[in-house]
Amino acid sequence: MKLEYVAQILRGWPKQGARERTEIVTSGASLINGDWVEMQANGTANKTSSASTRRAGLVIRGNGDSSSAANASGQLMTPQAAKSITALSWAGGFLTVSVASHGYAVGNSVTIAGTVTNVNTTVVIPGTYTVSSVPTTGTFTVSLPSDPGVITLGTNTATLVSGFSAPGEALTLWGNFIVATSSYETTGYFAGDVYAPGTPLTVRSGKLAQANGAASGAVTNTSLTWAAGVVTVVTATAHGFATGQSVTIAGVTNAGYNGTFTITVVDATTFTYVLAADPGAQGVAPGTSTSVKDPEIGFVLRSQGATTTETAHLVAVIY
Repeated sequence: MKLEYVAQILRGWPKQGARERTEIVTSGASLINGDWVEMQANGTANKTSSASTRRAGLVIRGNGDSSSAANASGQLMTPQAAKSITALSWAGGFLTVSVASHGYAVGNSVTIAGTVTNVNTTVVIPGTYTVSSVPTTGTFTVSLPSDPGVITLGTNTATLVSGFSAPGEALTLWGNFIVATSSYETTGYFAGDVYAPGTPLTVRSGKLAQANGAASGAVTNTSLTWAAGVVTVVTATAHGFATGQSVTIAGVTNAGYNGTFTITVVDATTFTYVLAADPGAQGVAPGTSTSVKDPEIGFVLRSQGATTTETAHLVAVIY
C-alpha cells in the first residue's frame, strides 16, 4: 500500500491532555499537514528549529502548500510592530494613509495613533479603522465621512489590530496522540539508522527525528578557535558526537565560548558550532564538551521502510 498522506492522526486522547487548537501562523510562514511546529515568542506557530525540542505540536490542517498561500504580512492577527505614518490626506469621504510597505489588506483593522491637528475640530482622526482599499504598497485608505480640514501631522503610527485571512491559521494538535507520518528525518544526525519500534523521538527542523537517548560523559577540549562565525573545537580524545547533536561547552576561561550548541562533526576529534560574534581567544582553560540528551516527545510504534512502491512512514506514539 502506497501512503499518499504526509500525516494522519490515528487516535487522540483529548480527555488526557490533547489540545486541538487553531493557531496563528508566523507572518510569512507556510505550514502544511504533517509539519511539526512550536510556539514562537510572539505567540504564533512556526516549524520547529534545528534544535531538538519537546514543546511541539503537529499541524493537521495547514494554511497552504506553497509560499503563495503563506500568511502574508498583515493578513491576520500576527503580532506586528507599529509602522510610521508619513502622510495623511482626505478626499471624498476617505482618509489616505501613507505607510511604507505596510502589508495591510482590505478588511484589516488598523489603529492610527499619535498627534493629529486638523481645522475641523469635530473630527478626531486617531482611532481604529477598517481598511477600505489598498491603492499601493505604501498607502491604504479608511472611511472618514466628514472633511477634517487641513491636517497637520505629528508623530503618528499605524498598527495592525486584526485581519481576516483564514490562510493565516493552522489547526494544530498538541500532545497525546498516535500518528502515521512520512514527515521525519532521513538525513543528518541519524541518516541510515533504522527507526525500530521503541526508538525515542524528538522534533527538529519541522520533522520527527530520532532522539539521542543518553548524554555522554565530558570530553576534554584542547582548543577552541573562532573564524567567520564558526567555532572549531578540537578534543583530546575521540568525542563520539554526531552532526545535529546538542553539545554543552563548559569551563572555558573565555565564557563567550560556553553554552549549548547544535554541532557539525568534522572528524573523530573535531567539531564546529555557529557563534555569530567573535568571543576572542579561548583563554587558559579550554574546558569540556558534553552531549545533551535530546528531549523526547514519544516513541516509534511501528515503522515502514521506503521502497519504489511504498512511501516511508512511521506510526508513533506522542506523549
